[in-house]
Amino acid sequence: MVRQTVRDFARKEIVPVSRQLDREGGLPSELLAKMAPLGYLGVPFAPEYGGMGISHLGYILFLEEMGRANLALCATVSVHMSTVGRTIEQWGTPEQKRKYLPRMSRGEILGCFCATEPNIGSDVSSIETTATRDGNGWVLNGTKIFATNGGVAGVALIVAQTDKSLGYRGITMFVVDRGTRGFTSREMHGKMGQRASSTGEIILEDCRVPADAVLGGQVGAGFKMAMSALDRARECAGAYCVGLAQACIDACIEYAKGRKQFGKPIGGHQLVQEMIADMIVETEAARLLTYQLASEVEKGKRVSVEASVVKYFASEAAMRVANKAVQVHGGYGYVDEFPVERYLRDIRVCAIWDGTSQIQQLIIGRDALGISAFT
Repeated sequence: MVRQTVRDFARKEIVPVSRQLDREGGLPSELLAKMAPLGYLGVPFAPEYGGMGISHLGYILFLEEMGRANLALCATVSVHMSTVGRTIEQWGTPEQKRKYLPRMSRGEILGCFCATEPNIGSDVSSIETTATRDGNGWVLNGTKIFATNGGVAGVALIVAQTDKSLGYRGITMFVVDRGTRGFTSREMHGKMGQRASSTGEIILEDCRVPADAVLGGQVGAGFKMAMSALDRARECAGAYCVGLAQACIDACIEYAKGRKQFGKPIGGHQLVQEMIADMIVETEAARLLTYQLASEVEKGKRVSVEASVVKYFASEAAMRVANKAVQVHGGYGYVDEFPVERYLRDIRVCAIWDGTSQIQQLIIGRDALGISAFT
């Protein structure tokens, strides 16, 4: 039911405007306004916070269908709900949950997750943004970049160093409202893909926040919170990468049946069939890995390595599938008259954000060999 409901909405409201959104750039606020009353901005939240309270697999199916329709929009809502909302729901105080989650579910505010910095990407333990105690509150200083929703978010999760002498154990996560004095943001332009989303830079200059801005009230617990948020982001990446790969297959099948060369549809040529077959096999493998991970999550198991496996395989597989989709379309695949050109641009960043493919390989390999990340 979840899959069909979201698919119907996407085909009616999202797919017809996706090319226009990509050309114009910027967050599609009108679409988000249509999604909010349907509960699509609070899908995984508990009902008491305005969420649907559905299973994790149901949420994964939601993201798969959204990714199939428009990956940029899917990334927007995934970060909002998974990386930010679910992190607040998991770690936040009762007051923090009541303050933010219902508003996020209603679409009154979007959330952004701020870890990456100009000098710090994959190495979260070396965060340079600082938070210094000041009376009953904290003063934050630093710059965050490449934050999805960062240019428009109403609430930001800020990862900051509160005690550098403790290394990663001195990292704390803060919940900071847009409009807080010393908090500014700007849009980052010129992106290769994902143009129908907001990517922002967050600047913190003597940004003063109260003591209750510490997520969960737990000073020094920010690193484990950030890692759990990234695990969740990687789980979700598998779903929307599978969705985009399926969209590539759909486009190629339709095109191969209609486009004629050498006296017959190009789908009648064995090498085109081979490319489509490879696309299907890679997509099905990624889909099954993603569903298996969702099942493990529902059992309450810790899935950090499994999430890396899914994120690594699904993002790389989707890139290969999108590349073949352009090849099947030939010259038409290189212009935006057909969607596969956008699919290839949109998917490329998925092997970079939430930990690059190389970081996922390190996590998987180190776990297999019993090597600590901090040795």
